[in-house]
Amino acid sequence: MKKAFLLAIAFAIMTNIVLAAIDIQITPKKAAFNEGDTVAFSYTITSGASQNILFMPHISCPAMPVAILEEKRATIQAGVSLRGTYEGAEVNQYTNSQECTASIEIISPEPAKKEAKLQVRTLPPFDFNLLSCVDSSCSKKQRTFVKGSNVYLKGVSGTTATALVTLPDKTTKTVALPGTFTASQSGEYTIDISATKSGFKPFASTASIFVVEQAFTVPYADFSSKAGQAVIRPVYKAPSALAASTTAAKAPAATTKKTSIRSFFTRVTGYFAVIF
Repeated sequence: MKKAFLLAIAFAIMTNIVLAAIDIQITPKKAAFNEGDTVAFSYTITSGASQNILFMPHISCPAMPVAILEEKRATIQAGVSLRGTYEGAEVNQYTNSQECTASIEIISPEPAKKEAKLQVRTLPPFDFNLLSCVDSSCSKKQRTFVKGSNVYLKGVSGTTATALVTLPDKTTKTVALPGTFTASQSGEYTIDISATKSGFKPFASTASIFVVEQAFTVPYADFSSKAGQAVIRPVYKAPSALAASTTAAKAPAATTKKTSIRSFFTRVTGYFAVIF
């Protein structure tokens, strides 16, 4: 009799455990989330017995903003599903394709967790390199131009690109690439690029060029090489024979010696310039 009573109690306990078991289901809102979508999932939580639960829904993505973890409380009636929806971050033009994890974690009365995968699918990015050149064929690329010269802009083939050029006085002009404009002002020019390519996400970036009033000139120097020695000789006008003899007569011996030493070091310096 006692044995049968104990078995009945054990059976009742096991029945309550089975009835109290929590079932969790997670269903993604879309098979794949694209640009403009909000990553989200719906969930159902069912229990065999009425009870209070503390749970936490969440979405984790490797390269998207993650919301702060938030605990939720609910009362589940036996056999009646608790339904809800959880939303994460929005997929924008900068979001890359990735796999996220949706989860429902039961904190109490007994720990449990269910996870499901969410797919984010976006167009791939493409590389765009803006070239600023002195001619239409872009045989010479540069970022500094002389005022009044033409600036040629060129992008990547197979793209549709536009450059919004902001001049130093803040006025703007639009150039369809490839295209050209005249550098009418000196200073820094800002170039905002917008480009599209079929099958890829839009591209946007900013570059700059500089315009100077006039070309820089470098004083002429004669570079020559002889017997492994390189000497830089500034160009000057040779004095007349009379002036040279007068100068030599007035110059003391120490000055001549000093000039010889200087000439020696000039040759040595030139020698190392050739080596390195």
